[in-house]
Amino acid sequence: AALLEAFEVLEKHEIVPACPSDATNRLLANVATDQAIKQLDLERPELAAPLAEIIPADIATLEETQKRGGGWGWCFSNDADPWLSAYALLALSKAQENDYSVDSSVLDRGQSYLQRQLEDMEDIADRWEANRQAFFLYVLAEAGENVVEEVDMLVDDHRGLLDPYAKALLVMTYETLGAGNDNQETLLTDINDQAIVSAGGAHWEDAEQDFFNLSSDIRGTAMVVNALSRVQPDSPLAAPAVRWLMLARTAEIWSTTHEPAWSIFGLSEWMAASGELEANYDYQLNVNGTAFANGTFNRDNVASTDALEVPISNLEVEETNFFDFQRGEGDGKLYYTLYLNSFISADTVEATSRG
Repeated sequence: AALLEAFEVLEKHEIVPACPSDATNRLLANVATDQAIKQLDLERPELAAPLAEIIPADIATLEETQKRGGGWGWCFSNDADPWLSAYALLALSKAQENDYSVDSSVLDRGQSYLQRQLEDMEDIADRWEANRQAFFLYVLAEAGENVVEEVDMLVDDHRGLLDPYAKALLVMTYETLGAGNDNQETLLTDINDQAIVSAGGAHWEDAEQDFFNLSSDIRGTAMVVNALSRVQPDSPLAAPAVRWLMLARTAEIWSTTHEPAWSIFGLSEWMAASGELEANYDYQLNVNGTAFANGTFNRDNVASTDALEVPISNLEVEETNFFDFQRGEGDGKLYYTLYLNSFISADTVEATSRG
């Protein structure tokens, strides 16, 4: 349900025409949604028409805005940017993987450009450089290139510089290339050791903010969820990480335009691995000890959300209010989010003098 709500919000998001970064953000998120619908065998015909229209349009935008050297630049820039170019190439590769038509010459030029951006191992000195190298190698693997040797070198020489999200990307790179080895197991061990576990679940953070690669805790945790779901679905950290990722949403979506795509990829892989779509349980919400609502989730409505509203007048003023979410027996997990919206009449607010 969260995945589909994210699509509905993104569909209304206006982008700058002919802007590669905007087109890439929307394309990758929509391809992730399209992949999730197919992978999870969801019957959502109302999404087919907009996806079939928006995805080819964004592919065309990226094909038209590719620079002569094979990369892509930020809005209105004449220069290609390596990180954005990798991001655009990933979106196009994922679109092609999901049976959308992409000009092969555009992909070839993009891969050649990205290959030229790879650093020599001895030139990598900072975390952001190691993380970026991991991202580039992941994208090249997704585009069909065998980069096992380069990944092995990066892990052997600079594993200590890699943040958890970069290690997750390399775990998925090994899996994509069918080259699981001791390095992949070592990276998985690092990821498990670096988890931050709290009452809200489990998540991962960079050692320091990776501004150069537009990293965030949400995006990084989504990448780890994706990796664990694909390679180690029985990890005891996977379910808590999914819970944290769900709590990290702002109402119906995650906070930036590129976080939804990674979150959708991660959550759809998790649902396929965990069998969450086979839900079959009853639920009940009690408010201050009184039954307020109840319902059932099963295969027929597992992609739906039950939105409930409790009037402020029903709550205790200046007292603790108790919301008791109960789940009956059966398969599947119950996810819930609670928001408080309150307003004060302007007539009751006294003027304040500040000199």
